[in-house]
Amino acid sequence: MTFDLYRETAQIRAIELVADLVGPLPIRGCQERLRQLLNNVISNALRFGPEAGRVWVDLVRQGQVIQLSVEDEGPGIPVEQRQLMFERFWRADQARSGLNVGLGLAMAHAIAGSHGGSLEV
Repeated sequence: MTFDLYRETAQIRAIELVADLVGPLPIRGCQERLRQLLNNVISNALRFGPEAGRVWVDLVRQGQVIQLSVEDEGPGIPVEQRQLMFERFWRADQARSGLNVGLGLAMAHAIAGSHGGSLEV
């Protein structure tokens, strides 16, 4: 997995992109769809985290499970809204969504599920 795709966005927003990746890790599944899942989650963190902040990406194996964690320094989602995050067209802040239409996390959630995984907040 390369982060070159994300470095330009991170640099533009002065975000430090920190990756702790164990690899290579063989994963069964549709490479294109899994890449889309990663792109949606990481791009979301870069887009909605604060400028001059930090985004952490960790990939680890726990037995037969591979766990990806993406964390940013954004304000977070209120607990009462977290159940809505993976619904299509949902946006936490309508005022600052820009070109975001609210599909990225819904798609990532569906891709994870189709691979026997999950996406959690």
